[in-house]
Amino acid sequence: MRRRRIRYRPSKYALIPSLIAGIAFCVIGVTIVIPQAGMFGVLWTVIAAAITANSIRYLFASKDSSYGGEYIVEDDFEASESDESSAEDPEARLAKLLDLYQKGLITREEYDRKKADILNEL
Repeated sequence: MRRRRIRYRPSKYALIPSLIAGIAFCVIGVTIVIPQAGMFGVLWTVIAAAITANSIRYLFASKDSSYGGEYIVEDDFEASESDESSAEDPEARLAKLLDLYQKGLITREEYDRKKADILNEL
């Protein structure tokens, strides 16, 4: 199983609505929610400010910055025959090749060519 890490950053077009919503919720929190709900209003406004700050950070960050989340992708794949044959030792590959030739499944020319390829890999 092979693991790859893929970094992602939201696009500027996705950040603009988030920034506008964060600012709107900050204003609503300060003008309406804090006076009416007390500590819940403070919590509301702090969360809205965090959303706004995060959107600003992403919006104005350079393309080379390390901001952003990360996906870890795990590929589960079967090895192909060519991967298996290249992973085997040359002696086992030569034995398989000879067996194919003796069974008449490949010609002498194919046998000689493949044998030379395997020996050249050494």
